[in-house]
Order: sequence, then C-alpha cells, then structure tokens
Amino acid sequence: MTASPFNVTVTGTFERDFKKFDHSVQTQIHKKINWAATHPESLHQPLQHMPKNLAGLQKLRVGDYRILLWVNHMDRSLTLYSIRGRASQRDLPEPLIPNQFLLSAEMTFKWSGQRDPIHASS
Repeated sequence: MTASPFNVTVTGTFERDFKKFDHSVQTQIHKKINWAATHPESLHQPLQHMPKNLAGLQKLRVGDYRILLWVNHMDRSLTLYSIRGRASQRDLPEPLIPNQFLLSAEMTFKWSGQRDPIHASS
C-alpha cells in the first residue's frame, strides 16, 4: 500500500521566487515538489552550518536551481522556503509565515484560500 503524499506549505518568499520563472521552469519545479512529496524518505540531509532560524533546511536540485525546504516526517509535511540559484543559497532572508496548500491524489497543487501561482496569469 502506497502512503499518501506529504502536505506541502509555501512561504511568501517561495511564492515570489516561483513567479519569477518562466512556465517551463515552473513545470520542472512543480514536478520535483510532487516527487519530493511522494518520496520524502529521500529527504534526510539538512544543510550544514545554517543560522538557527534556518536549522534543518534541506535542498532539492532542479537544473541550476535549488528548492530550499524543511521536511517534517512526524507531521508528514514539507515547507517550501525559497528557490535559489546555486551560488545565492548562502544569502538567505528570514523565513516568512507560510501559506498552506495540499497535494491531491492526482499530484496537482490545491491551494487553500490562496491564488495558485503556478496557474495564475501574470
């Protein structure tokens, strides 16, 4: 029996970063997040030497970019913090309060009470 995917939460920083990319990169990011939500066992290596407010932060590679996120195996959730180019991931701002959304069984984003930045027109 396959476990259900982890719930996914995004921060305002992640939403702003996501909107900066063209549709093809957004699609790659979307696929990687869906993969991570269904394969959370592969997320177990927090970044080292991070400030206390970013303790436990992990990364997922998407081409030349990194999705920075927290994984909570107890709550079965991923919190997407930011998307950074490889060189810029060291200069991270303060975390923001996340906006909630869930992954459905079809592996598409379902935003609760928020505009879907993946499908919203600019």
